[in-house]
Amino acid sequence: MLEVKYKEEKKTSEKSTDEAQEKNAEEFELPKNVKQVGEVEKERKLYIEDYVVTYLQQLTKNAEGTKTAVFLGEKKVQKDCHYLFISGILEIEDGEFGEEQKKKMEEEKKKYFTQLSSIGWFLSTPGQKLELTAELERKHRDLFPDEDSVLLIRDTVEQEEILFLMEGSMLRDQGGYYVYYEQNPGMQEYLMDHKKQESVEEETKEERAIQSFRKKFRRRQEKRQGTGIRWVYGAGTMLVMTILVIGITIINNYDKMKNMEKTLTDISKQVAEEPDGRDLPVSAQIKMETEKMTERQTETEGESQTETESDTEKQQTESQRQTETESEKQQQTETKMREANERRVIPEAENIKESSARPSQAVYIVKNGDTLADICQKYYGNLDKVEEICELNDITDQDEIWAGEKIVLP
Repeated sequence: MLEVKYKEEKKTSEKSTDEAQEKNAEEFELPKNVKQVGEVEKERKLYIEDYVVTYLQQLTKNAEGTKTAVFLGEKKVQKDCHYLFISGILEIEDGEFGEEQKKKMEEEKKKYFTQLSSIGWFLSTPGQKLELTAELERKHRDLFPDEDSVLLIRDTVEQEEILFLMEGSMLRDQGGYYVYYEQNPGMQEYLMDHKKQESVEEETKEERAIQSFRKKFRRRQEKRQGTGIRWVYGAGTMLVMTILVIGITIINNYDKMKNMEKTLTDISKQVAEEPDGRDLPVSAQIKMETEKMTERQTETEGESQTETESDTEKQQTESQRQTETESEKQQQTETKMREANERRVIPEAENIKESSARPSQAVYIVKNGDTLADICQKYYGNLDKVEEICELNDITDQDEIWAGEKIVLP
């Protein structure tokens, strides 16, 4: 009876387990936003939440010694496939799973991950070979003997890792896993509490780097603006100078341009009027050139004759003008002498009579260039007799005496 009862209880137990698995399989859905790392097997699939991966990176960054941590998560089965979801992690500070460390781990688990259970562990050593030793396998069986427990080993120097899962009583190498993304408040809080100081220091460094970058960027902008202003000022000055030089050059060369335009117009007219002999035969071209040379020689000789005749006519005209001028001067002189003699006929007669009566008076015949002042100075040694000579000879203007005229001296 006991044996039968045992069999019935065993059958009842197996039936309840299958029902629980089926119920569990119906209640969960696989994450949609995932990233695959390596090759994942079909029968066993491991999902690690992104915050856990971030914490592992921070834990092994610049690490000098061994780092150990415990994975927290859930195990589920669906359609003969085993699923493991790791959504939490707890660091083992001294690397040993002692009583005190286990107690501390239980307290943190209640605080951050109340609904999760331990399903494996993480181990990293700088320069460690990625292989499963007998000692590691024994230690894993002691710590996590359950089916589908996880062991992840990482070399922090080469940044390589290897994954193992417990199948039956053996740890087997797995090709890869999935990284999935979802809200994880417990892991976020754990990250903030355990990396607060480091994050503050990193933020301070980032802020300093950002401020330094901003200062450098502002200086570059100021330099560029200053350079741009100087360049614009220099370019404007050069443009103004160029316009002034061009304007002055145009004003100075305006007359030259007009003359050049006139010359070009004349040349174009001559070219249009003269026949082009380039298309004629050689003999015709020679004849044309000979005629042009003959015409030029004739024009040159005619111009020289004209110039000679004009020079001769000019000389004759000038000689005639000189002759006419001299004759006119002589006529004027004779006319003046006649008038003077006529005016002085009576005085001369009277003078002759008086001279016969007064033999002491003398008569002077005026020569070219003589003046009454010269005559008076010559005969008397002074100019006291000038007025008396004028009265004696009836001279109204002492400067009007003529060559050949006779003047009676007192």
